[in-house]
Amino acid sequence: MQLDYVYLGYSPHSSPLLSGFKMLALQDEEVEIVMRFWPYNSNNYGCDGFFSYRIPYDVGTSACGGTQPWCAYGNHGANTLTLTLNAQSFRVWPNGAPPVPPPPPPPPLYNIQLGADIDGEAAGDHSGYSVSLSSDGSRVAIGAYWNDGNGAMSGHVRVYEYTAGTGSWTQLGADIDGEAADDYSGISVSLSSDGSRVAIGASANDGNGDKSGHVRVYEYTAGTGSWTQLGADIDGEAADNSSGSSVSLSSDGSRVAIGAPRNDGNGAESGHVRVYEYTSGAGSWTQLGADIDGEAADDRSGVSVSLSSDGSRVAIGAQQNAGNGSGSGHVRVYEYTAGAGSWTQLGADIDGEAAYDGSGTSVSLSSDGSRVAIGASANDGNGSGSGHVRVYEYSAGTGSWTQLGADIDGEAASDQSGISVSLSSDGSRVAIGANQNAGNGSGSGHVRVYEYNAGTGSWTQLGADIDGEAAGDHSGVSVSLSSDGSRVAIGALMPTFIADNGDKSGHVRVYSVGVLA
Repeated sequence: MQLDYVYLGYSPHSSPLLSGFKMLALQDEEVEIVMRFWPYNSNNYGCDGFFSYRIPYDVGTSACGGTQPWCAYGNHGANTLTLTLNAQSFRVWPNGAPPVPPPPPPPPLYNIQLGADIDGEAAGDHSGYSVSLSSDGSRVAIGAYWNDGNGAMSGHVRVYEYTAGTGSWTQLGADIDGEAADDYSGISVSLSSDGSRVAIGASANDGNGDKSGHVRVYEYTAGTGSWTQLGADIDGEAADNSSGSSVSLSSDGSRVAIGAPRNDGNGAESGHVRVYEYTSGAGSWTQLGADIDGEAADDRSGVSVSLSSDGSRVAIGAQQNAGNGSGSGHVRVYEYTAGAGSWTQLGADIDGEAAYDGSGTSVSLSSDGSRVAIGASANDGNGSGSGHVRVYEYSAGTGSWTQLGADIDGEAASDQSGISVSLSSDGSRVAIGANQNAGNGSGSGHVRVYEYNAGTGSWTQLGADIDGEAAGDHSGVSVSLSSDGSRVAIGALMPTFIADNGDKSGHVRVYSVGVLA
């Protein structure tokens, strides 16, 4: 390696003409500097100087250099050209080559709100208590179970569509009001994949006895811009069942799973789940298989429920089950066999970590039902009541559920992380609500979205926390991801904040997840 011809010019009997010179050298490689010095004054000596110096490969960090006589003329003695290299002039790389610089950090990702807040209709509505996105995230169903549209706390559901060109949300059709006062219609909600059908739970409806509960399914007709009920009401089995506390539609909206956590089928408040299929020719709903009862009294099985895309698998949360201690909670996943007309449990119970964890408070299945996310909002992994989420994968070969990655713990004590949870279609992303988080004030709440890296077996957060608007919002009480996990809808009850549309009106925000600025 050679650095040729460092031209200095001529000024005899002066200070060094070159300073601050720096270069890089490789260990075990000699570097040659060639310097040429030519006359430049009125005397014109007629000769110039030439100095070639080779830096030895083993120079280390000590100073080096040399002196070269040049050009004796007339009365002038020989001039000298001196090169001195000190430790700051060059650097010798170890191991014979410069180190490879580390890759630059990945660019930051952001969560960007789509459109404005979707506010509840009036004070006290609790809009956003339940929320569901269509597969592509262009439609969102929002439950406001305390709305008074058909009597005090009859409840209602509104469905909105996003227009990218205008960046705005527009309501599709009219409000879907509950049947009567105190029905709590909208306490649960679920959209079909294309957003054309919506299932609505009304856990306090009296169709089959006081607070037996019911579910209604509606279909949207674009031509008329209206919602029409499909089939009759799907009533709870008996009084005080709270049927419709949870609800989940299959992708095409032809099957619906309904949780009744206070049903007494296997003991007082053991809870159960029923799955129904819609026959369009008959315009009716028919139960598939028998009731899926909770394991024991007080389990409250069905407090959460999630169907696979084709409706052949169902995950059921029983937050009060005592499988790993009182109130530890558990989740069971079942598969439907059409030939036998029965539901069979897949693998063993997925028990909560410890007593009083409330595991199964929320649950979400991947599209094929091979992965399940489970919220345990009272878990103490990062402080009392911090909450956590675990994601499991089913192996058909072994018939068992294996946890993917570590626990996804809440940020701090009392966060109640896992109060809501939603998986992307392939189960690689999970959105987690922590409605008591204090990131933007006490009880403001937040949502975090994580992505699973199969290579490292770990969950990494996408973007920053999505904090609630203000203290007391309880943002994250409900959450729903689009199929690919690129959009997330978040419900915020706003129980203490005087919101845009009145105290406790509630709102929903929808975000694009993990995008570049």
